[in-house]
Order: sequence, then structure tokens, then C-alpha cells
Amino acid sequence: MGVGLFGRQAELDVLGGCLDAAASGVAQVVLCGGEPGIGKTRLSEGAVTMARERGFVTAWGRSAESDGAPPCWPWRQVLRELAAGDGGKAATALGVAGELALVAPEAFPDVCVDPVDLDDDPERRFRVFDAVTRFLVDRAANAGLVVVLDDLHRADAASVLLLRHLARHPGSAPLLALATYRSTEPGLRSQLTGLLREPGTSRLDLRGLDRAAVARIVDESAGRPVSKAAVDRLHAHTGGNPFFVGELARGVAAAPEPGPSAAPNPVPGTVRDAIRDRLAALTDGCQELVRVASVLGRDFAPEVVARVVGRPLPQCLDDWDEAVSSGLVTVEPVGGHHFTHALVAEAVEADLSTVERTALHRAAALAVEALAVDLAPHLADLARHWARVADPDGPAHAAAWAHRAGDEAMFRLSYEEAARLYRQALTYHELDDRSRFAVLIALARALRQAVDLPAAFEACGQAVRIANGLNSPELCAEAAIVLEPTTVAPLDAELYSWLTHAADALDPTPTPPLASLRARVLAGLARCAVYLDDLDRATAAGAEALAIAANGNDPTASAAALRARHAVCVGADGVDERDVLADRMLELADRANSAASRILGYSWRVDVRFARGDLNGVAADLENLDWWVRQAGGPTARWHLTRYRAALAQARGAFQQAVELADEAFDAVAPLGYPAAFPVRMALLLTVDHHRGIDPVAPYVQACLTAGPGGTATPGHGFRIMDYLCPAMVLQSAGYLDAAAAKFRALGPVPTWRVPPFHQLVLYAFGIMIGVRIDERDAVAELRDLLAPFRGHHVVSGTVVEHYCGPVELYLGVAARHLGDLDAAAEDLSAAVRASQAAGAAPHLVEARTELATVLVRRGDPAGARALASQAIRDADALGMAPWRSRLARLVHDPRAAAGELTPREHEVAAAVGRGLTNRQIAVELYLSERTAQNHVQHILSKLGFTSRSQIATWIADPAHGRLRDLSTGEE
Repeated sequence: MGVGLFGRQAELDVLGGCLDAAASGVAQVVLCGGEPGIGKTRLSEGAVTMARERGFVTAWGRSAESDGAPPCWPWRQVLRELAAGDGGKAATALGVAGELALVAPEAFPDVCVDPVDLDDDPERRFRVFDAVTRFLVDRAANAGLVVVLDDLHRADAASVLLLRHLARHPGSAPLLALATYRSTEPGLRSQLTGLLREPGTSRLDLRGLDRAAVARIVDESAGRPVSKAAVDRLHAHTGGNPFFVGELARGVAAAPEPGPSAAPNPVPGTVRDAIRDRLAALTDGCQELVRVASVLGRDFAPEVVARVVGRPLPQCLDDWDEAVSSGLVTVEPVGGHHFTHALVAEAVEADLSTVERTALHRAAALAVEALAVDLAPHLADLARHWARVADPDGPAHAAAWAHRAGDEAMFRLSYEEAARLYRQALTYHELDDRSRFAVLIALARALRQAVDLPAAFEACGQAVRIANGLNSPELCAEAAIVLEPTTVAPLDAELYSWLTHAADALDPTPTPPLASLRARVLAGLARCAVYLDDLDRATAAGAEALAIAANGNDPTASAAALRARHAVCVGADGVDERDVLADRMLELADRANSAASRILGYSWRVDVRFARGDLNGVAADLENLDWWVRQAGGPTARWHLTRYRAALAQARGAFQQAVELADEAFDAVAPLGYPAAFPVRMALLLTVDHHRGIDPVAPYVQACLTAGPGGTATPGHGFRIMDYLCPAMVLQSAGYLDAAAAKFRALGPVPTWRVPPFHQLVLYAFGIMIGVRIDERDAVAELRDLLAPFRGHHVVSGTVVEHYCGPVELYLGVAARHLGDLDAAAEDLSAAVRASQAAGAAPHLVEARTELATVLVRRGDPAGARALASQAIRDADALGMAPWRSRLARLVHDPRAAAGELTPREHEVAAAVGRGLTNRQIAVELYLSERTAQNHVQHILSKLGFTSRSQIATWIADPAHGRLRDLSTGEE
């Protein structure tokens, strides 16, 4: 048992249990944390030994101690080690070699990885993460696999995200991933919190060794028992840190026993002294090599060290053997030379003078440039070395290497690391404006891919200002098309201003390639204008973009123009054109061989099928979309696919499946910070609960009750209408009518509403449902007129359908019934029955039959209503539509009572009439005006088909009627 394993039996037992769980097919992720030197690496080595004894395959990846490592460096080492066993055959058989070569190119030398346009393929990192996970699961399938990621705190963000992806998608494989990290590094805490939420992930915190373990280490190092006082002093001095104990133990036996009043130096200083003493005991040649190596970092290449010291590598071998024998350096078959601990390298470098350190960094940079066959893995390292060179060439070299290193990190899909490197390049004031512009554009792209939109906009804004200062329309345009609309109004307004300025500055009749640039600018302007509710500008810009793209041969510009036109015609009147645009996008995808365009084209087709109520067509197109998403999709593509499937399941009445799919879709993107993840999930849950029954105390209902915007929404509020109307729909469904009415009325008169075109039908339908419940007759009438031109359509959003709400006629019929136009109500609801039946929308068929039966009663046909309700009740039972089943049962039992659909306030008035109160008395009792009380009585007479107050009194006195609180919901 090594020094770091004295006193670690309990921790080894925990890891042994994790190995047992992994062996049974339950994949494990263990995060092992502690302070520097606490023994995390040694414990991991012990776990690897146990795993090998049990027949597991093992692979080790260690994060670099310096900033110069390539992206995903620990994973690169793991893949390199695993692929070395079979020459990459397993990866090739799985069909993932191309993706793995992006992470570990030297492990797959026969795979050619071409650069990709990341703007056109934003999901590629997900595919790479998924490929690594599949590869690891495959390698684990036979004998089991243990992967160690050492010093995770020093890894780039992409490495941590890849571990989280593995934790979320481990499959049922005998796989254990053990990651060590310094608990003293605060920057890792939020990422670890996310990791720990994943199933199968556990945390193991290492503390200092107890006194007994420290005594064993000291006694073994001294070769004899050491006094209790010396052990106590060392234990107190080191806090039981195994590395500190091991470094100081060598001098304990030889040193004279200090007096009881002796005060030890601080631990870091003592450790530094101990390493300095160990280095001083080595030959001059060995010391020189170790000092140079410390500048390179914990991991280093001996040939680089040899070039810096000016000696042939063979002449250095004896000195390297001496360094290894001293315990300062280790050599591994896979992984090369490295210091035994990061603190060793740090302590050695700290003892260098400023002059010596600067000279060594310069020499190291020149050596790497001269020796490296492929500079890609060394770019960040070169940037770090040149940054420490204090001469006129240093900053320029450092900025150039940092920029190149950032480009390499982007190519390797490590966006966060790329952003860090680009920011490093920007710290050098010697950059000229064009070079600074190029770095800022690259930074904005990296931040966009990392979903850090505020920072991306800040970088892009700086680039725009430089372009304006250079008076370059082309640079202004290049900056403006880097980002896309976000639905965050301040950001979109800023983007809109950049795009507008670029469009005005560019030549209106350009020649290629500026024509393609102008087309992309206009396409971006059109999409942004849609989000800012400027449809006239959007239409004009989109049309010009299409015209320019049609005269060129640039697939990127063509795709952008098609997206712009699609954004313009997402209203309910644009269904036919969107169908044509979907076909055009798929044709373009075939010509350009673009998976992203295929995914987009099939998504547009699915939206169109939903809008037409063609649920079978939706299912067929989802099969095509599924194939391409599996081939080339990332988290957002999977999100869209899964939410489409959830909406289809909801439309067909498979409610539980719909909820599970909605949760799956949410889980796919919520960790990435997608703002639409929550509202999209809530929209589907509301629609399901509308049919299954809504829980008034459900968290999302309470959130609508207690939160949301305040004040009054004014004309021109655009997207803000959804902040009021959607919560109001939730609240009215849950019975909170006063709260729903307050939000609804805050919108002002219906003619002032500014409805986003893609939510046009949904919000009109929601408005009718809310208006009926709170008896806003004028609003219901106005919304009915707005919805009427869309008979034959089905109520869904115009793009990326969130939920299916049935045929338009269903809502027109409900509105007509509420307004007393029973003939029109019967006609529309009969059409809704036919449309729902043709679509296979079983829940909406039940709903339409229920509403139609209610109208039939009020038209004097209770027998017809009873027959229709009897037919619908069987489907309601089968689907689990409890509230509708209850309402249908009442229609069968007492059609007139159930058809009344009195509001809670009208029931209070009816009860007062039953007690013989006059309108004035009712007004006083219920705090109403006498005119309002009279109106309520008239509405009750109309709804129940009565002509006198005595009929109301007789009806309310019947126990079967008196126990009904709200017949419109069917609840007792």
C-alpha cells in the first residue's frame, strides 16, 4: 500500500462497492475531491489495481497542470489508450471513429477529419459526446471498464461537460468513471452540482489521514519507529495531508528532536524547502533538466527539454533515470514523463529567478515550434510560453498562438476553452484593429456555441464598433451575421440595429461573393424583425434575400433566405407557403448534402401536418426526422423531435406517454440553459391536464398564481401577451377565476392585442376559453371574429409545435354558444366533431361531442344530447378524461342541468333566487350593483332555457342540482 493509501481502507471499500455495482450493469460515476496532496491520485491507483484484479479494462486521463493542453486532454488520453489495444477497430465498427478523431486524432491516424462550418452544424459537439459515450459503453460490454479522469479541476469545460453527458447516458454497462478534483477550486462547483444530480453519480470526499496512518508513513520512511512527539508534530503540521507527510517524513528521523516550544513554518513553505533540498541532492545535469521541465508543466516531452538545454536526447537519459529514482519524475508507457505531483513542478518553477524563467519560456516555445510535426496539440502551450517572454516579439507571438489555439479548440468542439484562448489573445494591446476584429468575431462564435449569449453580444458589439471605425461595410456585415435572434428583447433590438446598419451600408446590387453576404444580412434582418414585431420590414428583407440567393450558388445564403421567409409566414394564413418552403429546404439539403437543412425541412413539414390536422402525416414525417436527428442531431434537434412526439401523443390521447416525452425533451436542453425549455413543457402539460383534470395545487399552477408580470400590458406589447394570456389559461382551468380575470383584463381591449403570428390561433383560442369562463362577452365576440377566417385549420403554433389544441371550429362553437348563437354553435361543433374524428384526435373528439351535446339541449333536443353524450362517455372512460366523463354523465342523467354551465357567481345568484331574494337583495348580499344582479339572473334564465324566476328556484331546490358547484368543469 503506497503512502497515499495508508488509512484509506474505508474509501477503498466504497470504491469496491461501486465496482460491484458497475459489474452488475449499473454504471457509476464517482467524484473524488479533496485538497492538493490529499491522496486522490493514489486512491485512484488503488481503485485501478482492484479493477484489474477483477478483470476490468482500465484507462487513465490526467488533466494538464498548465494552460497549454489541447481541448479535452484527459479524454484524449483515455481514448488513445483504449484505441491502442485494437488499432481503433472497435470505433470503426461502431461508426464513431470520425467523431472520436476530433477528440483524439493521434488515436485514429487513418481517419481524415475535415474542418466543418460550425455555424451550419451547431449540434456537432453533442454527436461527439454521444460517440465517446457509445464507444466507452461498447468497450465496457465485455470485461467492464474503469476510466479515471485525474485533476478534473484543471480540465477544460468541454471535458467536464463530456463527463456529465456520460453520467446522463451511461446505459446498462459495467462502467465506472472516477474523476478526481481539488475541492479548493471554486470555479468547478456549479458544474459538479449538475453532475451530482445525475443518477448513479456519487461523491467521495477525502480528508487528512489520522495519526496512526501518519505514524506508519513516518516509521516506514525512517526505517525505524519515530518518537510520538515527532509524529504528533508532523500530524499537526501537515493536517494529515499524505503528500506533505511524505515529503517531510524523510527529514524527521535525521533531524534532532526540536524543543517543545519550536514553531513550524507554514506548510507550503516547508514543502517548498523539502523539494528544494531533494533537488539539491541531484547532479547538476539532472537539476538542469528538472528546472527546464518545470516550465513545461507537470507533463512534458523529454526531447523538448533536451533541445532547450542544448544536449542530444541520448546524453540526457542517465539524468532522467536519476530524476525518476529521486521520486520527482515518473515515466509511464502511456502518457510519457511527468512530475509525480503538480506541487513538485510548481515548487521547482517558483524557485527560478525571473530572468531564468523568462529565458526558459522563450527557449521552450522555440523548441516546440522546431520539434513538433503537428503544432495543433501545442498551440495553447505556445501561447502560454510566449505570454511570459518579456521582449517586443512576445505579445505578438502570444496573441497569434492564442488565436490559433482558440481555432483548434473550436475545431475540437471545446467552445469554452476556445473562448478563454480568444480572450487571452485580446489581452495584448499590440493587436491592430483588423486582427482584434477577427479575434472578437471568433470569440462571439465560441460564446454563442457555449450558450453564453450576453457575453457573445458584448464581443460582437465590440467587433461592430471596430468595423464602423474602419468604415468597412463588409466587416460590419460579417459581424452582424454572427449571432441570431434570441427572443430576449434588448439583445434582439441590438442585433436588429447592427443588421439594419449593415444592410444600409452594403452595395444594394453587389456581385459575388458580396451578394451572398448581403443575402445573409437581409435574412438575419428579416428573422430579427419578426421577433421585434416589424412584419413589414421582415417581409421586404426576406423577399430581397430570397431574390439574391436565387441568383447565386451559395447554399449557406439560400438556407438563410429560406429560413427568413419561413419566419415571415408562420401565421395561420401561411400554411400552404410553409409547405412549399419545407420542400425547397429539403431540395437544398440534397444538393448541399446538409444534414442540418434536412432536419429543418422535415421539422417544417411536421408543423404543416399538425396545422392541417394530419396526425398520420405527422407520424410519417417524424420517422424521417428521427433518422436524421439520430445521424446528425444534437440536444436542440433531439428536443424538437421529442417535443413533436409528445404533442402527437397528446393529440391522440396517449397522455402518460405525452408527459414522459415532455419530461424527456425538457431534460435534453434544460441543463444548457435554453429559455424555451420550461414554457414548452408547461404548454403541453396544461393541454394534457385540460383533458385529464388539473390539480389546483400543482407547482406550475401555483407559479402562475404567485408570479408573472405586473401592471398593464399596453398596445404594442408583442410577445408580452403570452406572459399574461398563458398563465390566465392555466388559472381558469384550475378554477382561479379572479386571478385569471385580472391577467386577462390587464391585456386591454382585444383590438389592441399584438399577437405573435406563430401563436396566433393558440392565443385566440385561449382567449375564447378564458373569456367564456369569466364572462367577457365582448372579448369573446371579438376573438370569435378573429378566429372565424381560419375554419378548416387546427389550433397549433405556426412553428415547432408545442401542443395540439384541436380544430378551430371547436373554439368557434364554444364562443357562439356563450354568445347565444346556438345555430352557429351547432354547425361549428358538428364540424369540430368531424374534423377531430378524421384527424384521429380522440380527446378533442370527446370534447367536441360534449360541447355539441350541451348545445343540443339548449336547442330543445335533450334526446339527441343524451345519445351523443352516451357515445362520448365510453371514449372519455378509455382515455382517462375524468372531468369530461363526469360532465357527460350529467348530460346523460339530466341534460338540462348539465347544459346550464353556470359560472360560480351565477350559482351564487341562482341560490339567492331560490331563497326568494329580489335583485336588490341579491346585489346587497353579493356586493354587486343591482344592474349586475339583474344581468346575472337573465344569463341564468337564458342558459337553463327557463322563462321565470320560479323555474330557477325549483331547479336549484333539487338536491341533484343544488350540489353542483361549477357545471362547466363537471366538478362537484
